[in-house]
Amino acid sequence: MSRKAITRVQAAIIIVVIVAAVAAGAYLSIPKPAPPEIGLVPQAFQPFQDVRIRKAFTLAFNRTAYIHDVQQDFAVPATQIVPPGMFGYDPSIPETPYDPATAKQLLLEAGATPITPANAFSKDKPQTIEITYNIGNTARETAATILANTINSFGTETGLFCKVVGLAWPQFLQFVRTKQTNVFFLGWIVDYVDPDDFLVPFAHGTAGTFAIRMGYNNPDVTKLIEDQARTKDVAAREQMIKQIETKVNDDYTFLFMNYGTAFSLSRSWLQERVGASVASGLESYNQAIYGFYFSEMTKDPKAPNPDSIIEETIGQPDTLDPATDYETAGGAVIQNVYETLLFFKGDKADQVVPWLASSYDVSPDGLTYTFHIRPGITFTDGTPLDANAVYFSLMRALIMDDPDGPAWAMAQVIRGGANYSKQYNNAGPSAPNGYGDKYTKDELDDLINAKPVEVIDPMTVAVHLERPYAGWSFVMAFSIAAIVSPTAIKAHWTAPTDGTPYIDGVTAGDYHNELNAWPAENMVGTGPYMLKSWDKASQTVILETNPNYWGGPESRGVAPVKNVIIKGIDDPNTRVLDLKAGTSDIGGIPVTGGLIFQFVDKDTWFSQHKLVSLSPDYVVFPKQGLWPVFATYFIGFNEKIYTYGPLPAQAISPSALLSELLQLPVLNSLLSKIDMGL
Repeated sequence: MSRKAITRVQAAIIIVVIVAAVAAGAYLSIPKPAPPEIGLVPQAFQPFQDVRIRKAFTLAFNRTAYIHDVQQDFAVPATQIVPPGMFGYDPSIPETPYDPATAKQLLLEAGATPITPANAFSKDKPQTIEITYNIGNTARETAATILANTINSFGTETGLFCKVVGLAWPQFLQFVRTKQTNVFFLGWIVDYVDPDDFLVPFAHGTAGTFAIRMGYNNPDVTKLIEDQARTKDVAAREQMIKQIETKVNDDYTFLFMNYGTAFSLSRSWLQERVGASVASGLESYNQAIYGFYFSEMTKDPKAPNPDSIIEETIGQPDTLDPATDYETAGGAVIQNVYETLLFFKGDKADQVVPWLASSYDVSPDGLTYTFHIRPGITFTDGTPLDANAVYFSLMRALIMDDPDGPAWAMAQVIRGGANYSKQYNNAGPSAPNGYGDKYTKDELDDLINAKPVEVIDPMTVAVHLERPYAGWSFVMAFSIAAIVSPTAIKAHWTAPTDGTPYIDGVTAGDYHNELNAWPAENMVGTGPYMLKSWDKASQTVILETNPNYWGGPESRGVAPVKNVIIKGIDDPNTRVLDLKAGTSDIGGIPVTGGLIFQFVDKDTWFSQHKLVSLSPDYVVFPKQGLWPVFATYFIGFNEKIYTYGPLPAQAISPSALLSELLQLPVLNSLLSKIDMGL
């Protein structure tokens, strides 16, 4: 039974029934429940289990028209998982052509000879597939419409149609996470500069964020991903990556749309500080940093709201906890409030420098990284940064092991991580046949005893790896390695009472902060800004300066602008009007529909690919071309779609069902709040 299969109220009802049955020693056949439905069950129509349908959808997308007409040439066509400029990218892999005739023929064949009844459709029994995008992203909305129109153009002959559905960002993420989407649009932006950071999420069958969400599991691809990460032979690794890309393309689970590019558009009263130690995102850009680094910005005192930087963008964070957040809206906030032992220097995505660490050493065998922590740094709750805080933060991410979060980046290579993580489910000392899908005290003890993180002295920490890994320094600069205040987390943590293992302040398997929600909405870090508020109803995050900020390794001091207001404004036209009116300083202006050409010269862009502002009121960077971004945007085809519906009837021992129910975090949370005397 899924950990998330039932709602709180339904859990309470079921538990009462089961307890009574257990007392009577009965065995139950669970009847089909009456509405409301209580579980996620496989959808009856599973079209994308058939590779012919996946291929047809891929061939039905006019990528060239999308890049030019929708993206206005502000994007680069994508052909594979790994983006250009990163090791492993293969320029010889061709674009998938736009071929609607072949797409139609494939759908006719798939309809005539379905591989299973779940794939069946015909003119007499038509089916509709929903294409989902996040509201406010006009490029994705238009792309969805382009794809739907092509499929629908021969729908009367094939019996297969498409419907475009827009969802608010949090709801969209939830639907993707729970596999309720047929077709969805997403992108992957670099965490750390190594092809593993792209190959694992996309294509690793048991650890990949997207692979899991889409039911994609090609054992050959998974093995190749693991093998290429272990090899020290550069040429052999490059060849294995090429094999991975070829096999993934042949599986047609992903329709690769475009690679990322970036530019900044802001009011001219906002500028980058001279000698910025970190690329602000205004005049300089770092491919490894999400969005803006606000402490490296200044604002003209004569400008409206001179004490606030106001950014308008799309949506809002999923969570503000670095152990669980895995999307750009949250990441952009996290990097301004929390800090890591290492971070990126200026605009160099391939260079990290000591940050919270004053220095670090790597053992000759490449298995141990020893970090020496800077003295005198405090969290915004007044507690000192020390080795124990580093130990707590890194171990917390590993122990929570959120399958939708970024913990895999550490778990895949840190000592004991892959044994413990349910994403890898490897065998370990207490479970020679594999750990399964539950967390036990023995398994947690195995992780702790493996000493992935070790306190050497009050200001020194060692991190131990299973194998040498060239990308590890970049992992330590990624948000998963952000250092949080143990004092703050522990003060708002509740220990489980159902036998779930834990250490002080951290519960094993606390997926998406279900068991302890406080860190998802509150932040206590060492960075230049502090979280003042997050109003989810208005999609507004407000940051204020950390008055005791230590200044970073180059002693930059306290951030010059007191407040940062990040507003999620889903309507692009509103963002355009606000930037023009000066009520926002930075506007996320889409290129779709040509809105960007209300600010930059259109003819110059298309003729020379130069961004020239139409008014001195606005500044745009870079001046020539665009900043390249390590990002791959794609359309995903879900091979196993779920929907809410009645769970199937099954004969089950009530005591076994009770044991299963007691493992559900939502039920544990509910029972802790219910007076059982009632």
